[in-house]
Amino acid sequence: MLKNLLIKKRQNPWNVILAVVYRVAPLVDLCKIKVAKNYYQIPVPIRTQRSVSLAVSWITELNLRKGSDLSGEIIKIYEGKSTVLERRKEWEGLARRKMIHARYRWR
Repeated sequence: MLKNLLIKKRQNPWNVILAVVYRVAPLVDLCKIKVAKNYYQIPVPIRTQRSVSLAVSWITELNLRKGSDLSGEIIKIYEGKSTVLERRKEWEGLARRKMIHARYRWR
């Protein structure tokens, strides 16, 4: 399947896989900070290495759960139809909702 996509689009396979990983990679992470006996989740920017490792783990985890073909999942992500992309949207939506606690980051 992936080979057919690459032949049809005439693209380098390495570029396709990099595009898929960077499309899934989150930009922010949630870190817990304790303030007066309460823990708050605060969004913080992620380094590129952590972002890429999260993206790869999400893709492989979904693939193992579904038991489907990895190349098929890569094609779905490349076309924008995968559930991994929904997971990234949920992740960043949660970070947006937690922005009200960002002031505790510097305490």
